[in-house]
Amino acid sequence: VDHLGLEVEAIPTAAAQPVRIRHVNLQGIVAAPRRELIEPPCPEIVGRLAGAVAERRLQLDGVVFADFGHGTVSPELLDGLLPVLRPSVPVLTGDVSGPRASLLAMRGFDLLTPTERELRRLSPSPSPRASLDTLGQRLVRELELKHLLVTRDAAGCVRYGRNGTRRLLPSRIVQTASEAPGRVIAEVGAGDALLAAASLGLCGKLGVAASVQLGQLAAAAAITRLGNAPVDWNRLREAASLQAQPAQTHADAANAEAPARPAA
Repeated sequence: VDHLGLEVEAIPTAAAQPVRIRHVNLQGIVAAPRRELIEPPCPEIVGRLAGAVAERRLQLDGVVFADFGHGTVSPELLDGLLPVLRPSVPVLTGDVSGPRASLLAMRGFDLLTPTERELRRLSPSPSPRASLDTLGQRLVRELELKHLLVTRDAAGCVRYGRNGTRRLLPSRIVQTASEAPGRVIAEVGAGDALLAAASLGLCGKLGVAASVQLGQLAAAAAITRLGNAPVDWNRLREAASLQAQPAQTHADAANAEAPARPAA
């Protein structure tokens, strides 16, 4: 990663990290179900992680917490770090999925990006009939979030704000000269690309609407290319120039920023 100007600080752990498996079939790349669950990091490792981040806090424009749910970004780590980071770091974003999701410990974040399935799993009484608006608004209030972006695969996203606003955002499928129009060939990478690009936008003071739009564009670019290719600026520029504009629907036409329905 030296050629990208990135610094990596790796902290050894006692146990080996799980291997994530991807299968290639005629439709593209899909993720294999995760069954492994490692032991959470010991207090010493948590302390070293917290110290490494806190030591650099005054040099940071933002911090992104991302974990595949194996327990590295634990509530203990967040509880120790957030009081130190929040006063000095302008942007905090995150997404933690999997069997050890720690979203409920991410208080006061500028942006969280859970899937609808992850959000429903956090509910005290998960139900497919529960209103997404109810769950989203509740999480914004309880965690004192600035913005919550709930992703729904091909159905796009729903963004909730702390001022009670709700906005539907259709998915953005892009194409290039070498790809079939709008064809999704990889089910993996979209969420990571969305979080990374949206966080970058917030750090650059683009505002949440433009930052989320940038994130959606990066997500669409990620799933229309085979393999774990990085979504760089050239890829984003190409995707932006060739993106397929979604057809306006009746729901889209009424989709101005407006107060959401009261949550139950």
